[in-house]
Amino acid sequence: MTGSGSNAVNTRAAHYAATARMGDLSRQLDDVQAQIARAKRIDTPADDPVAFARAAVLYREQAGAAATQRSIDAANRRLTATDTALESVGELVQRGRELALQANSAVLSPADRGVTDAVAGTRDLFAAFTALRAALAQPDAELRTAGIETGIGDFDTHITRLADARGSLGARLGRLDSESERLAKAKLATESDLSKLESLDMPEAIARLQRLITVMEAAQASFVRITNLSLWDQLR
Repeated sequence: MTGSGSNAVNTRAAHYAATARMGDLSRQLDDVQAQIARAKRIDTPADDPVAFARAAVLYREQAGAAATQRSIDAANRRLTATDTALESVGELVQRGRELALQANSAVLSPADRGVTDAVAGTRDLFAAFTALRAALAQPDAELRTAGIETGIGDFDTHITRLADARGSLGARLGRLDSESERLAKAKLATESDLSKLESLDMPEAIARLQRLITVMEAAQASFVRITNLSLWDQLR
């Protein structure tokens, strides 16, 4: 092969290499510009396979934690409603005990003891109220006193049971609150990890973009020279 022929081959090879180099630089520029536009370093597995896979795991953990939190919120609402109902019942039982104490101390007149029928009549689910009503209506003083004292004991038992039930509910609500706090902390940690994986270091990205632009400009200038040499070889 003559010298001019060899030069032509070398020139064409350089031309192809320069074209490939410019194509690669163009893709890198596009990638960096896209990252800057979305302020994220990872968008597809090709950007960083390891980081993308780790981010996918973190997103699944986020979704699971969100579902757990929704369940906790629903349970919290149910338990709070139950506690409110128990509080109302407790107030009713406490009122019954007060009536029994008043009756036992002879504060209530026979007429006042007949008012109690209305209270008990609307709360007949509680056997203690039924028993108290019967005791208050008892004409025999000794039997009435014994019935009232039994009613006071019944009310004390109900008050203790209600307090225990509310205590148990309070403990369960406390556990739910603790779990919510744990999930909140875990959410912050997950968000921090995702930010480290995906967030773009904007100053570094801009500097990289500027470097790529500089390299691209140099590659373009080199490409122009190689193209001119190729044309010269073809003309000779």
